[in-house]
Amino acid sequence: MDDIFIDQAGYTPAGIKRAALTAPAEIFYIKDETGSVLYEGRITDRGFDKSSGDNVYIADFSDFSIEGVYRIETDNGMRSAYFPIGGSVFQPVLDALTKAFYYLRCGCGLDEKYAGKFRHGKCHGGKALLWEENSVSMDVSGGWHDAGDYG
Repeated sequence: MDDIFIDQAGYTPAGIKRAALTAPAEIFYIKDETGSVLYEGRITDRGFDKSSGDNVYIADFSDFSIEGVYRIETDNGMRSAYFPIGGSVFQPVLDALTKAFYYLRCGCGLDEKYAGKFRHGKCHGGKALLWEENSVSMDVSGGWHDAGDYG
């Protein structure tokens, strides 16, 4: 299963839909959860990728637009993980990202109603000493928390 790389969030019906393979194959199939073949295509050899050190092959199924949950299988037995095709496949990613921005807010408190166990009072509301020269203070309130490593 590790030889076929798909977009784990999924694909939109009208968008570009490609999977990358790191082992050669000739034909790929889009199968639904019952195992029915709904699409067949040819795999193209993209050559050696210096960055990854892999030979790369592409399965392009951009013209397949039926919403549902599918997997890719090849004529030599490789299989991908299941992935969705749908109009709102990126909504969970947007929701999680928006929530992360809320949790990482700095300079204000986070209400238990929204933050649950991650609630906290106002933080970093005053001046801070400059790391490189601790005789210099600056107003760095607000913004978002980072990894906490002063990078």
